[in-house]
Amino acid sequence: MSREEVFFLALTLIKGLGNSYRNKLISYFSSYEKIFDASIKELKKSGLREELCKEVTLKKTIKEAENLISFHEKKNVKIITQVSKIYPTRLLHIHNAPGVLFYKGNLNLNQKKIISIVGTRKVTAVGKNFIEKFISDLENSEILIVSGLAYGVDIEAHKCSLNKNLKTLAIYGGGIDMVYPSDHKKYADEIESSGGLITEYPLGTKVEAYQFVERNRIIAGVSDATIVVEAPNKSGALLTAEYANQCNREVFAVPGSVFEKNYEGAHKLIKLNLARLITSAEDLLNEMNWIETSKAPQQKKISLDDLNLSDDEKKIVALIKNSKNKKIHIDDLHASENFNSSSLASLLLQLEISEIISSLPGRFFSLKE
Repeated sequence: MSREEVFFLALTLIKGLGNSYRNKLISYFSSYEKIFDASIKELKKSGLREELCKEVTLKKTIKEAENLISFHEKKNVKIITQVSKIYPTRLLHIHNAPGVLFYKGNLNLNQKKIISIVGTRKVTAVGKNFIEKFISDLENSEILIVSGLAYGVDIEAHKCSLNKNLKTLAIYGGGIDMVYPSDHKKYADEIESSGGLITEYPLGTKVEAYQFVERNRIIAGVSDATIVVEAPNKSGALLTAEYANQCNREVFAVPGSVFEKNYEGAHKLIKLNLARLITSAEDLLNEMNWIETSKAPQQKKISLDDLNLSDDEKKIVALIKNSKNKKIHIDDLHASENFNSSSLASLLLQLEISEIISSLPGRFFSLKE
């Protein structure tokens, strides 16, 4: 882990210093190490509250961060911060993105195609059959399947992915060593060996109810699309769908019988235009415009002039090209063209996925080399 990552982790250990303050600090000081070397007076100039300034200058959390890293490395758990190269790029664009993730596995967390499959914990045989058929039809698509390791739809999505040799990522509450429910530990072990496990809580953190709501934003944010399978009105899957909509991700819902309570939530999403109806894997691939590339011939790299960019995407590329040091902060992008937060986040994500721009520490962006 780089020193900048250590200093970033140390900042996350200061209570009350969230994403907003961290972004202000890095924008002002340009490096996380310089933040800890700054005086209280300098820190105040950056907009930091006095009590937080004092916490930074004490530097206690630097040692805490180093100890945390050492402890997790011994347990083969990676600590991924927002400034890590392997941090999921999609997550950087959501509100209240986790500053730190704890990870075990062998995945590329920035694969080109990622979907989450969520739904009720009391899935029926019909729902299970749909998940099995849906994932079977994605067998050669190289799509990463994300879910929450819970009973019902979640575990069925993981199990079917394992059976079809598709990569799968489990995101859950508590520490990575606190698999919940405990009888899914055997599946967690399988997922770790061929996929990945993620939580935003350090080892030893007990599972609490609030963590399931928190992890839903990660499930939605790390994915290009969320598919809701069998969700009654009060299903937690509806919260995941809500987060996905807030993040400008695609949401799909599987329809069912109007007499079945397990479909009430999914039907509501479709009725309110918060999700598109989906009945097959083919629907997903068509709606997402995902054409299988595994058998396609390699194409030579094309220049920016050859790309079919929208006017707004061209404006962002031009702003980065003409910026000092060929990088620009997200706040400057907001100010330059009066982009609103949601549209700008969507534009930046699309440009990153298209490998035109890269995100840098502190919410800066540059053109991809």
